[in-house]
Amino acid sequence: MNRTLLVLVLLTIFVSCGENARTVTLKNKVKETVRKVLPPPKPNIDAELITWIDLPVENVAPSTESRSERLKNSYVVPRIEKMMGETMQYWTEKAGLSYPPQCVVFRNFKLEGEFEIWGGNNDKELKLIKTFEVCAADFEPGPKLQQGDYKTPEGFYELRTLLDSKISWMWINLEDDEFLDDIGQVGVGSSYKLFMPYPNVYDRKRTRDNLGNGTSTGGEICIHGNCASAGCISFRNNLYSAVYLFAQHHNNRRYGNPKIHSFPFRFKENYKDYYAPKAKDMNAERAMSFWANLEKGYDTFNEQPRNIKWRVSEKGYQFY
Repeated sequence: MNRTLLVLVLLTIFVSCGENARTVTLKNKVKETVRKVLPPPKPNIDAELITWIDLPVENVAPSTESRSERLKNSYVVPRIEKMMGETMQYWTEKAGLSYPPQCVVFRNFKLEGEFEIWGGNNDKELKLIKTFEVCAADFEPGPKLQQGDYKTPEGFYELRTLLDSKISWMWINLEDDEFLDDIGQVGVGSSYKLFMPYPNVYDRKRTRDNLGNGTSTGGEICIHGNCASAGCISFRNNLYSAVYLFAQHHNNRRYGNPKIHSFPFRFKENYKDYYAPKAKDMNAERAMSFWANLEKGYDTFNEQPRNIKWRVSEKGYQFY
């Protein structure tokens, strides 16, 4: 390269870099201006659909408990209760119930990304306490059929509490509100999740019918925080902590484990007809038949919101 050409190239690079630097600086100034003009969004605990912004978290004093203690409900539950302040009590009492509710039922709607929390002073008459926004999950209608399909199960399950995990996104730091929404790290904070016992006999039969014998149904589906999912139902950490706390207040001895009804969508209009041909690894006829069975449970609950019970077999769910 001759000297003249080299000088031209260097000048071009210098001018280009200078323009990029000025552009970046200008963009930063614009961002700062917008940040100054627009106030941060305020929590709205009365919102119809509660997002992570709408649930304020109280600051708490740093804990001195050991790791083993931080993996016990005797630490996790009171810690969350303090961080939630009076919000959960406010929601419950506004629904006309005593706090804490003795019976809790969750309903998940995949397409809408909505998660309902129902509660009652008994299991005969439940009221809707709040609806939360789901942060990460499978939002496409259609049941989970196999390992690695990233699908969220559809059906009716009794939840179990599990503590500790080897997976980072199962951990939440409850030190204070500054750390609550940090990405989880194994061993930092606490690990608390709600386990969905998928697959049941109906789920296994569906996998065999659609994908053949020998296909793994997958499993280890949970409700948890950290907004991360490979088929689980996941929330931002403040919302999930409220979900977990409601589940812990449920009276297991009297009403059995807290239940979740997981649906492809809210059954209305022509949703079944529209989405059945789109169901993954499942023909439209089988999807319609499966959803018709789930819709019976959906209607049974809607007619009289209560802690409905069911029997499950390879033929489907029977509600009573």
